[in-house]
Amino acid sequence: MIRIDLEKLAEFKGIKHVDYILIYKNTTILVEETSRAKSDDIKKIKSTIQALKQGVLNNYLTEHRLNIGSRIIAIIHTTRRPSIMEYKMIHTVKISTYIVACKREFNQKLNKLLK
Repeated sequence: MIRIDLEKLAEFKGIKHVDYILIYKNTTILVEETSRAKSDDIKKIKSTIQALKQGVLNNYLTEHRLNIGSRIIAIIHTTRRPSIMEYKMIHTVKISTYIVACKREFNQKLNKLLK
């Protein structure tokens, strides 16, 4: 599995983006770490998808001979249980998006998605 920390890439300064992406076989997982899921997190996911498909991130991956694969999934990793409103927000994203509330739940979801 390859982890790319978007916070550390100069190309992403000034662009809304998730914290990091994980690439494994044909799957790319966008991960946003936050204390509470907010509408801004959804904007970050949408912006990162755009960058993956035709923007800066696509160029970066091509340069480094990495392939995003055919599956793109997003995980919002929060420190507390999400509300019903937060669950409703994720339905505005056109990819599978999950909200998980703890490290154990995050690891379980990751293992399940990568099988």
